[in-house]
Amino acid sequence: MARSKLIKTASQADEMKMRSPVIEAKFLLELTERMPVLSVSDGVEALLGYKAEDFLTSRVSLKERIHKDDSEIAEMLFPPEVKMPSGDFNIRIRHSDGRIRCLKGQFAKETRAGGEVVLDLLLQDVKSLRRNRGEQMLSPSFKAMMESTEDYIFFKDNNCVTTAVSKSLEAAFVFSLEHGETVVGLTDYDTYEEESADAFYRCDQHILAGIATTHLVQQIVTGKGEKLWLDDCKYPLKNEAGEVIGLFGMSRNITEHMMAKESLRDAQIIAGIGSYDLDIQTGIWTSSDVLDGIFGIDQMYARTVEGWAALIHPSDRAMMEAYFADEVMGKGAAFDKEYRIVRQTDHAARWVHGLGRLDFDAQCRPLRMRGTIQDITERRQAEEQLRLAASVFTHTREGIMITAADGAILDVNDAFTRITGYERKEVLGGNPRLLKSGRHTKEFYSEMWRALIDKGYWSGEVWNRDKAGRIFAELLTMSAVRDAEGNTQQYVALFTDITSIKEHESRLEQIAHFDMLTGLPNRVLLSDRLHQAMAQAHRRNQLVAVAYLDLDGFKAINDLHGHDAGDQLLMNLAKRMKQALRESDTVARLGGDEFVVVFLDLPDVEAIHPELARLLAVASQPMQIGDLDLHVSASIGVSFYPQAEDIDADQLLREADQAMYRAKLDGKNRYYIFDHGYDLSI
Repeated sequence: MARSKLIKTASQADEMKMRSPVIEAKFLLELTERMPVLSVSDGVEALLGYKAEDFLTSRVSLKERIHKDDSEIAEMLFPPEVKMPSGDFNIRIRHSDGRIRCLKGQFAKETRAGGEVVLDLLLQDVKSLRRNRGEQMLSPSFKAMMESTEDYIFFKDNNCVTTAVSKSLEAAFVFSLEHGETVVGLTDYDTYEEESADAFYRCDQHILAGIATTHLVQQIVTGKGEKLWLDDCKYPLKNEAGEVIGLFGMSRNITEHMMAKESLRDAQIIAGIGSYDLDIQTGIWTSSDVLDGIFGIDQMYARTVEGWAALIHPSDRAMMEAYFADEVMGKGAAFDKEYRIVRQTDHAARWVHGLGRLDFDAQCRPLRMRGTIQDITERRQAEEQLRLAASVFTHTREGIMITAADGAILDVNDAFTRITGYERKEVLGGNPRLLKSGRHTKEFYSEMWRALIDKGYWSGEVWNRDKAGRIFAELLTMSAVRDAEGNTQQYVALFTDITSIKEHESRLEQIAHFDMLTGLPNRVLLSDRLHQAMAQAHRRNQLVAVAYLDLDGFKAINDLHGHDAGDQLLMNLAKRMKQALRESDTVARLGGDEFVVVFLDLPDVEAIHPELARLLAVASQPMQIGDLDLHVSASIGVSFYPQAEDIDADQLLREADQAMYRAKLDGKNRYYIFDHGYDLSI
């Protein structure tokens, strides 16, 4: 975001402000429906970036340039009645460069002899009005604190112009300041994105209007494009007469805290975990958004004891009431129970796992219970499916492996043998490690077993190796089977061979990036490699050459001998070109008989000539296709990177394409290097 050069230091800023005239402009308007501007002073161009004649000829409307949030001021200024004959105000107006300027205004209205109401308006740039530095008002101890604090401290005058800042704010300031520059003397619109500056300005106006303090937590976008969260507090500054003459503010960068909070919230959403807070004395409870989603309730739902009981499944209600009364309230135990609820939105029965902890007063009387509730419906359904699978797993198409708690294989089904090649008798008593492919790290398996222990299940994709040594992909779900006391008895693994799906994905990747006829990179992959080559050229201080190749006489072969012969010629030529090029170079097919070659790491322009000669020789070699003896040649256009002026990949290709047409015009079967002095002029 471009802007004018900032003043170099705060002291220099003040000296220049003292010497510099106030930037201002005077307007005289007739307050009619058309609202013509009768006169404008010359200062308007310095103030708003427009010439006086722009307003006089109505090409620019002063009213339409006013910030949308300052409409009340506009309603005071422009109506054709004299309710308030004069006054002053602060206003925001959009400059011709699109950015907001904070201005100080004075107005006077009068009714002339003919009955016309005219508005005499003076607008001044508030930055040019600043005279005194805010630091002059500070005690030595406060100045010392500003030098060392990590919080962002700032002062503003009653026109919202920054008059002093702490070193921490200057050092970590959100705008792209150069060495020695300062934010003193600027407004928030000079340093922040407009949306953030609008929010800060609203708080400033509250303080300047006499409100004791304002507090704002807001995410801002810096001049560097970074997103920061600031916790911003502002307080009024008053003179001895009690008049507000400015404001004092403190901001703290809470980005890490907000990101952690957002991550926790996202984690709770993903895990389906909601939180609650129950007041034991009143029976009133509050809940998080995630918990409301689990229960299917909204903000209007009655959060009372009766409301909570109504959410519990009728078949579990008596059991839960007894558990809460006997175990939790009676013994003071932690709440830890799995039970069913009825979701209010669709009346579906859902399984949840509730956890809670009581808070007690000095007399050990329970006051509150805080806890979490997690939707475990899917896990309970999976456990039920596993119990059913124990009796019918022989007939399923999925591979099943049951192990003891220590990992020893207890049983496998026929699908396991079909997928892995191992017979049942070969694996009984063994360990699942016999299937390891070596593609996963120790950390991968550690996370898998940690999830099994903590949650009771794990699901994901795993690469394993069958008895014949073939590596295959499987979609695996592992679950812990627990007894009534919650002790793990077995683990059950269900897996499906998804190798064909993975291979299909690989083929789709091939189709997306390679030419189906020749197997060469297509236009998409060429673009990626060309961008990499251009970046590498800067790092290595080498040249990149782009050669655009078009076959001479290829259309005649298609017309005379058919497209099959033409396709075979293209495939053979692609192989020849790949063999003729260096491994570091890329040859791609754009379509038809057009190819592009990207040459890397050329020390100079001369180094390309033998490479191009080799390409011409390869293209012109006779080619035997069945009984046909086919002949073509090539016309090649070349462009180099980097160039004297900045150029992108698309323009580089266009230059090579243009040079190729010059090669054809010059007689074909040759190459032409793009000439910037000549080719750009035609």
